This record gives sequence, C-alpha cells and structure tokens, in this order.
Amino acid sequence: MAAAPDGHTLAYSPLVPLAFQPHLVRSTGLGPDAVAPVCNVTENILGVMVKADSRWRTLPDMVAAAKQRPLTYGSPGPNSAPFFGAHRVQDAAGGQWTHVPFRGDGASLTEVIAGRLDFAAIVVASAVPMARAGRAWAFAGYRI
Repeated sequence: MAAAPDGHTLAYSPLVPLAFQPHLVRSTGLGPDAVAPVCNVTENILGVMVKADSRWRTLPDMVAAAKQRPLTYGSPGPNSAPFFGAHRVQDAAGGQWTHVPFRGDGASLTEVIAGRLDFAAIVVASAVPMARAGRAWAFAGYRI
C-alpha cells in the first residue's frame, strides 16, 4: 500500500535496499529519489573470512592465490554489500573468483569452516564469534 509523501514517515533500513537496489533491480518499486537520508546510525565493516589454518593472512595473499587457481567464495548474495566489496576487489586486483550466493553470512561462514569455500565476503561482526573461538581468520576490512 503506497501513501503520498507527507514528510512524517521515517524508515530505518540498511544501506543496500535503499541505496543500491533501486539502481540495480528495476522492479523494486523504488526509484533512486524515493527516499531521502536523514542520518547514518550504524556502519558495517565488510571483510574476508578464511579458515583459521588458511595460508592467507592478508588480502594480497588471497589475490595472489586467485591468480594461481580459481577461488570460490560465498556472500549474503548478489547485490549485497559484501558481494559488492568482493567484486570491487576482484575488479581491481584480478584473478578468478566464483561467487556462491547464500542467505546471510552464517551459511557461507559454515561452508568456509567446512572447507567447501575458499573464503567468505561478510559483515565482519558476523565472523567475530568464530574468530574468537580460533576457527576463523578475518581480514581485509573495507567499506563501500
């Protein structure tokens, strides 16, 4: 149900649905001018997570590996902020990366720990429990 804009309705939303999706997915019903930002109340740091015993400890380590063999990574799905971050790194650095979309960070983190993915592009806060438990290594913090 749509209402005429009256200046009295506020939405609390993550960045992607309001800032990215209207430009990428035309069927959302929102145009780029549908909302006006008021303030930023949170910030998600994006990054890369690998198994704790991975040889990669830095983004340059991972990029070098991607130039030697194709890497498979998970993210919360296409058009998610972590996906865009990984895509930007791949565009800038090169190498072969295959994206496997998931619903949220949890499933891709599980697949990395199980050894079925090389890395996960995530919101770093999602990996903190696994990193503190010694099961994961998070690096390459970045913002979009």
